[in-house]
Amino acid sequence: MSHTESSFFWGRGKWLVHDNTYCVRIEWNSKDFGRTVNEAYCYGIYAKGDRLFQGPPMITPAMTSQKFGEIRFSN
Repeated sequence: MSHTESSFFWGRGKWLVHDNTYCVRIEWNSKDFGRTVNEAYCYGIYAKGDRLFQGPPMITPAMTSQKFGEIRFSN
């Protein structure tokens, strides 16, 4: 028999867009396990046509021909 542990996590954090970079920092807390996990990352943001993409933090013009994750906004 297998047992899967599950826990309820919540977090507080900040995000920032500056100089074509999107950065996130979240401190996740677990009710069941009593621990904090930090999540922090930055992505570079660049436009190609009328679409926005995210990639490594330091995007060079040559890199914009590569396919990174598209950023989509919804209402």
